[in-house]
Amino acid sequence: MEYIFGIRLYDGKETEFVKTISDDYTNFVDGQFMTYTYANGEMTITHNFRILWKYKQDVDLQNNYNTWYYIDNHTKEIDKTPGINAVLEDHTSKLNEQSEVIDDIIIELLGE
Repeated sequence: MEYIFGIRLYDGKETEFVKTISDDYTNFVDGQFMTYTYANGEMTITHNFRILWKYKQDVDLQNNYNTWYYIDNHTKEIDKTPGINAVLEDHTSKLNEQSEVIDDIIIELLGE
């Protein structure tokens, strides 16, 4: 399921919404707090929000079921440590390889 967040005017005020795209209509409960987490290996993005009410649903041309909800209390946390950890592990691996090569060179020089 996909979640798309946005802002639109409702009753003259900017109001946040979430659109869900899936194989069937979603039926979230009004007042329910939700968490949606997206991870791609480089970062993890976590959305926390409360469903106010469903205001629209339809089926698009690709036969996906789309449901729109007004939301509030929306927060978004971005954690970039997965990407940083991957870079650090790569650097550690390269340093270990270089250290082994340097050790071999020193042993060879001292052995002569």
